[in-house]
Amino acid sequence: MEYASSPVFDPLHPLRHVGRKAVLGVVLITIVIVYYTERYAKGVELISTLLKVSPWLIVAMLAVNTVYFVLQGGLLRGVYRSVGFNRGLLYLTSMYLGMNLVNTIAPMAGLSGSVYMMYFEKHRGLDRGDTFLINFLYYVTDYLVFLVIVLLGIGYLVWAGQSTQVIAATSSIFAGFAIVVLVTGIVLFTHPSALHQLIHGVNRIISKLFRRKQPFIKEESVNHFADSALLAWSRSRSGRHHLVSSAICALCLHLVSLLMLWLAFQTFHVHVNPQTLISGYTIATLLNIVSPTPGGIGIAEGGMTAVFVALGIPVEQALLVALLYRTIFVWYPLVLGFLALHFLPRLADRERPGVYN
Repeated sequence: MEYASSPVFDPLHPLRHVGRKAVLGVVLITIVIVYYTERYAKGVELISTLLKVSPWLIVAMLAVNTVYFVLQGGLLRGVYRSVGFNRGLLYLTSMYLGMNLVNTIAPMAGLSGSVYMMYFEKHRGLDRGDTFLINFLYYVTDYLVFLVIVLLGIGYLVWAGQSTQVIAATSSIFAGFAIVVLVTGIVLFTHPSALHQLIHGVNRIISKLFRRKQPFIKEESVNHFADSALLAWSRSRSGRHHLVSSAICALCLHLVSLLMLWLAFQTFHVHVNPQTLISGYTIATLLNIVSPTPGGIGIAEGGMTAVFVALGIPVEQALLVALLYRTIFVWYPLVLGFLALHFLPRLADRERPGVYN
């Protein structure tokens, strides 16, 4: 099967897209390290903390992160089944790794992975409307589960007297964002004319931005996309029970991530209480979602370090823990993502495009 080049991401030459974002990531990480080490940290204590590292715990973090990828595949599998399609766990885990890589390094931050997934699944017989709904349900399921975790975490922190204004503010912003996405999606899918009007409007705006005399996407293609999305939505009504398994996978994802953060503290022999663990993870995840930088690079590391320091962790330990956690969470998946993109076409060829019963 031939896979033509995509205007958003070329799977045959992924390295050509790294460029600016790799430089941006390195620059921001360097700024965070220099800022904290110059203003707060003592070089001797930083080196002393670094020398206490436990290599086997880093290996354990990599193993736990691998479980995280499989859970992401499980989340996607439940969503696929809810829409009426079946895909293997290995294929969907590889798809997640590929989408994560594309989201991080491709030109359109945040949307590139979804567009690439639409492009890739087109060769498996799925309409773009099907993949559009799959992406919507995937993100909504993950966001809503994380919102529940955030609210429970804030409740615990308030009860323990460790809540901070930063966590409350960022959590409120995310809660508003998640609810708006959910409500907007439900309104659009239950009102076909509204969905058609929105997609046509976006098409006109894109055409004007690129100064095209003709619409960026042909009108009949826009109508087909909207109709296929609505058809997928109608099918998903009878498959909503599959979203329960997706929600369970999403819950396990965040528990596994908390375990990784706890292991990062143990790697440097740093005692951490539940308040600090919950606060750091909440801030890191929120900044990873809303940050303008790819994967929250530079922003999440700085935010995590600031929260840890505010809750009593020495700055040297806080900085190293944040950098280690983010290295395992962000950079390790990128390496696997390049491997996934290499093998994904072969895995796709083994998948059956039939509808799931």
